[in-house]
Amino acid sequence: MGISNYATPLGYEGVAYFVNQVGVVYAHDLATGKELFAERIDGACWASPLGTGKHVYFFGKDGTTTVLKAGKEFDKVASNNLWDAKPKPAGGEGTGEKGPAPEYLDPIVYCVAAADGTFFIRTGTRLFRIGK
Repeated sequence: MGISNYATPLGYEGVAYFVNQVGVVYAHDLATGKELFAERIDGACWASPLGTGKHVYFFGKDGTTTVLKAGKEFDKVASNNLWDAKPKPAGGEGTGEKGPAPEYLDPIVYCVAAADGTFFIRTGTRLFRIGK
């Protein structure tokens, strides 16, 4: 059953796409509601997916974008990273301080928008522009 936790579901090219908090994409036929597939992608998504051209883009909170071919079958065509390394938690060894868990440290992809052939990807502290 399709469920979205943080990301808004996407209806595109006759398919409804849902992505849950652990990075499983559920696809349902928009006309019948029949589940078409449920497959794990590269990571959890907090930003909503976008469809353009022949592809659907899932923007992982860790900066990894998974690209699927739009359609009724799971077809992963690419995986791209916005940055190379995850930040280290705040606090330090031997200081007795604990910082947030690494999975909650910025950079985290929170929001994505598309305009004029360009993706704008927002983290807590940066704005990326991908495209023309």
